[in-house]
Amino acid sequence: MRSLLLLFLLALSSVSRAQQVFVYEGRDPLWSELTLNIQNGHLMPGHTELWSDAFLSVQENRIYRGFSTRFFDLLYTVRESKVYPGDSSFRSDIMYSIKNGQIYLGNSDMLLDLLFTFKNGYLHSGQGNSVFDIVLTIEGAPSEAELFAILLYMEKL
Repeated sequence: MRSLLLLFLLALSSVSRAQQVFVYEGRDPLWSELTLNIQNGHLMPGHTELWSDAFLSVQENRIYRGFSTRFFDLLYTVRESKVYPGDSSFRSDIMYSIKNGQIYLGNSDMLLDLLFTFKNGYLHSGQGNSVFDIVLTIEGAPSEAELFAILLYMEKL
């Protein structure tokens, strides 16, 4: 009976771990220098696990201020890999686009508008061909909305 309970607890902890994302500045992920963590869509500083300390919250494709999912706290919406302010859906309001792991300014996919490349857990500036281009190290698999929320929180966008 104890072994069954232990297996259940281990499985439960691995599921909750799978929903977490850890963000470090630079290319060396040192646990002591954890910059940001995401748990169930809540972006929190460092090792904090109190959801009330969340700077941003992501629910589905929407990014909210603080620990909220109220319409009045809606900051951005991600639709079809494009970031819109608030609940807008006008093409003229597109702020950023993502295509094949590359993040562009506005509704563009031109090389001149390329801001970042996200691949293999690293966020590179520009095309990101070198280890010296690494801006952030991200452990876990953030959704597109979480990736944009990370960049907005870290003031990279």
